[in-house]
Amino acid sequence: MLRINDLKNFIEISNFKSLKQTATKLEITQPALSDSLKRLETDLGCLLFYRTKNGVSLTPTGRKLLEKSKTIWNSINELQARDELITNVTLGCHSVVGSYFLPNVLNSIGDQYPDNRIQLRHGFSREIQEGIQNGTIDIGVVVNAIQNPDLVIRNVAQDNVCIWRSKKLTPKDQLICDPGLFQSSSLIKKWKNCPRKLLTSSSLELIGRLTESGVGYGILPERIVENFNFNLVKVPNSPSYKDEFSIVHRPEFGKNKFEKDIITEIKSSF
Repeated sequence: MLRINDLKNFIEISNFKSLKQTATKLEITQPALSDSLKRLETDLGCLLFYRTKNGVSLTPTGRKLLEKSKTIWNSINELQARDELITNVTLGCHSVVGSYFLPNVLNSIGDQYPDNRIQLRHGFSREIQEGIQNGTIDIGVVVNAIQNPDLVIRNVAQDNVCIWRSKKLTPKDQLICDPGLFQSSSLIKKWKNCPRKLLTSSSLELIGRLTESGVGYGILPERIVENFNFNLVKVPNSPSYKDEFSIVHRPEFGKNKFEKDIITEIKSSF
């Protein structure tokens, strides 16, 4: 799938004949620009530049693409000037995190841009961040993002992952959690009174229902407990884990009004 920003970066590289100078002009890092060029070459299945110690030069295929790209880019600029360009944006997040902000974002953006499309991608936060870095996802909300100089990472909210029990029923001596989450393994190690018996589930809603029913103690984020109105209380003297929610995207994202408004709506939804 050809990306408009990758095409724009290609044109700029052909003008400067230097990745370093082009990255400076575009206000992105050189590795991010290199990734953009690699994506374009992979999408087209051909080499566009010869790499030398003194910079880059266009291959014969690159020269042909440049001629067509300038025409395409001029047409894109005309469409953007008339707000007629239809844009597709892939937004990634864990499905539970999506329940916190997606209803507001999709309703608001859908009303403002009825012809533009947001496609959703779900997975663990580490998978979402990898997708953003390799270009398969445009923007995401990531929990406890790993700092990366090639990505824009903006913290927007916090949450606490805690150990819970039913308010009314005595819990059985077992722990219910998603072991695939780093927060779960961290709390298990820190909790001195942690039950030896473990009941695993990847559904945080189900973990909440089971904990509420006295099946065991549950590891859940505070936001989940509040959103579902679970009848739970935190286990006294038990550890907790602070989560940071961050908006993550590549530096070239957020240049047009549609993308800027998506960022703004995600921020306001938290």
